[in-house]
Amino acid sequence: MARSSFQKLKTTYVMLYLLQNSDEEHPVTVHQIIDYLESKGISAERKSIYSDIEALQYMGLDIIMVDRGRYHGYYAAGRVFELPELKLLVDSVQSSKFITHKKTTELIKKIEQLASVHEAQLLNRQVFVKNRIKSMNESIYYNVDEIHTGISSNRKIRFRYFEYDVHKEKKFRRDGACYVVSPYAMTWDDENYYLVAYESGLDRMVHYRVDKMADISVTEEERDGQEAYRALDLAVYTQKTFGMFAGDEVSVQLRFKNYLVGAVLDRLGRDVFIVPDGDGHFTVRFDVVVSPQFFAWVLGFGDSAKILGPTTVVEQMRQYLRDIERQYKRDVAKEDVPAIDQFKLLGTHVVTFDRDAIPYSKAAGWFNVPQIPDRGTKENESFILSDLNGMNAGDKIVARGRDYQRKNKVAYICLDGTQGTALVVGTEPYA
Repeated sequence: MARSSFQKLKTTYVMLYLLQNSDEEHPVTVHQIIDYLESKGISAERKSIYSDIEALQYMGLDIIMVDRGRYHGYYAAGRVFELPELKLLVDSVQSSKFITHKKTTELIKKIEQLASVHEAQLLNRQVFVKNRIKSMNESIYYNVDEIHTGISSNRKIRFRYFEYDVHKEKKFRRDGACYVVSPYAMTWDDENYYLVAYESGLDRMVHYRVDKMADISVTEEERDGQEAYRALDLAVYTQKTFGMFAGDEVSVQLRFKNYLVGAVLDRLGRDVFIVPDGDGHFTVRFDVVVSPQFFAWVLGFGDSAKILGPTTVVEQMRQYLRDIERQYKRDVAKEDVPAIDQFKLLGTHVVTFDRDAIPYSKAAGWFNVPQIPDRGTKENESFILSDLNGMNAGDKIVARGRDYQRKNKVAYICLDGTQGTALVVGTEPYA
């Protein structure tokens, strides 16, 4: 481009220099602006710079003149984003798990360009990306763009959905077959980005994690499910779906200790109705999608929170606790023991009707077997279950046995008519 052509861009270059190199703490002089223009092949005089600055002010750029005795300078004050707003944007990007490390770095560099070079250094000092948990899906950016294209063009989208295996490799659901859904909204929950869509085959609204979607494309088929989406309150939907886990929606009642009011309001919102329950507790009732994530949220408060109803949800919580407890029980058998006959699962008990199903000599050593005072326990000895006193044991021992039964510590029962043998996970040996 000829020198005269560069000259026509002089005012534009003055604007760029002010935006990139000046701020309230770092005004620039007319001499600095002239040197910058010279580096771009543009000649300028002081008077012409004043005219350029006046023209930029007339066009709406907020340029402030600084007069500090013998020092005169200018800086661009009114920017699209103020420094605190840019800091907020940077923090949001670096905190977002669904944005990969690579994309996070690229986005922050672009955000820094919205500030002066001096303010960009302040932004860079607050960036902590290296050890943050981030998505491994580099196509997340383009996924979001393709989904929005489907929403804005009223078209269905097609994609494949995956999860990671123990080798950190993608494992596609439905054997790699494509999902076809009607996209309606994007929502943010628990640091993850989700697509809310209508799936015709299920005849209901569903959601998918955007960072686990692959090969997204917009189809030519128009969306359906408009009525289902219109009936959906997205804010309420995310509020009652813990961790975006699917399940049955139920109205539940919970009881909390008073110090948890803040935590409950953070999760359920300020519109939840709180009912005082005695001096130290309160109850709330709300709709929730019952899932393991919901139970985990309640259990996070320990004995300061309790599900009161309905009974079905209470029983589901009990089963959830039993399943967890089973994970942490010690191994019953330290060696393989041949077993005969058939065993029945009755609640958490294993029951058989053959007293020889597990050899007594093997099984007896697994537990603290009751010792009857004065005469001890004989192999294959049994007692009438309806009369524990028939053991000829003292009241203390009988009471302890009943306590173990109540606490669900009877692990094996063999029934034989009115008699039987029980193996108990005792916390202390019988005396």
